[in-house]
Amino acid sequence: MPDTFEAGHEELADSQDKRIGIVNSVAGFSVSCLLLRPEGANAKSFAYRDAPIGSIIKIPTERNSIVFGFVNSVALHVAPGASREASHAVADIELFGEILNDGNSGSGRFTRGVSIYPVLGAPVYATTHQDMGRIYTKPDTWHLEIGRLYQDTEQPAYLISQEFLCKHSAILGTTGSGKSCAVTLILRSLLDAHPKGHVVMIDPHGEYAHAFRGMAEVVTPQNLQLPYWMLNFDELCEVFCSKDSINRAREAGILKEVIVAAKQDFSRDMPDPPHITADTPVPFSLTNVLKRISERMGKLDRPDSTLPYLRLTSTIEAYQSDRRYGFMFATGVTLRDTMAQIVSRLLRIPVEGRPVTILDLSAIPSEIIDVVVSLLCRLVFDFAVWSKREE
Repeated sequence: MPDTFEAGHEELADSQDKRIGIVNSVAGFSVSCLLLRPEGANAKSFAYRDAPIGSIIKIPTERNSIVFGFVNSVALHVAPGASREASHAVADIELFGEILNDGNSGSGRFTRGVSIYPVLGAPVYATTHQDMGRIYTKPDTWHLEIGRLYQDTEQPAYLISQEFLCKHSAILGTTGSGKSCAVTLILRSLLDAHPKGHVVMIDPHGEYAHAFRGMAEVVTPQNLQLPYWMLNFDELCEVFCSKDSINRAREAGILKEVIVAAKQDFSRDMPDPPHITADTPVPFSLTNVLKRISERMGKLDRPDSTLPYLRLTSTIEAYQSDRRYGFMFATGVTLRDTMAQIVSRLLRIPVEGRPVTILDLSAIPSEIIDVVVSLLCRLVFDFAVWSKREE
């Protein structure tokens, strides 16, 4: 195995940097590193401890820059027919960023992405505490300290709050790896910095109420009133119509007609009634819907043509009589426009010391949970889109 490297590479590395291998292949952002056997190890030693999974390495390039990467995997290779003493270890590395120096070694700023790739035979070094500080430097914009780095427990881990909140983000991991704890930590850090923020949390498994005790409004089916008239027509079809495409098409036409009529009945007493469609967020009575379905069914003279009406009637009545759906389809609920109250509760307006709304959906039946989540998310999104920024 080579023990010497090009002088140009050595100039970019500090004399105290620990060399762990050399580059033996480059393919896009993937680099393969031939690991050096540890100093003082005998020929039978296979203890390559300098490149554990998840560690960060650095590689100088020929154009006065340093690239950094994560160790994805390590493997021990033994040539066919060769002895174990002739084996060698290889680490697969994924590059993620670089420092472009401006003439003096170590004087550049770390940036994501790689524009200059290492060459074959380039030395590979373990990162130092100073390197980690340059990669994960304290941001000069709004940020939160959310913990310590796995690779260097002395280095704080920062989250740029503006970037995090303005983009779609995901916390990924296997079961039991700590995803829920990470979400809780990030949100609590955000709320410590912004105590009058507004956080809506959809909790499908009922696991966050204890984590935000005292600072959250916990909404469950027992204390939630989500009127069915807030559903748009597609959501109503998802709830009331058959899953079979042919029957669904026939039932959807009937449902659209009777819902528009029921909404027009309610809006007649409004001083300035809006133009009514099946999606207009105007209250309507399910009792009125059932009455109109019955009237239309009574005008039919063929038994087979009444089947869609009968299916719709039985489905709506089943939802009204089932206590599990009482938060949305309970009979006897006074019809009124409660959208302002519902949205203000979801978004904690005013905050009143509880900036988090936890929507505990663990007790909502699986048949309707998709529709409930769709409605809640649509309400929040529409409010954000149509609200005046200054307010």
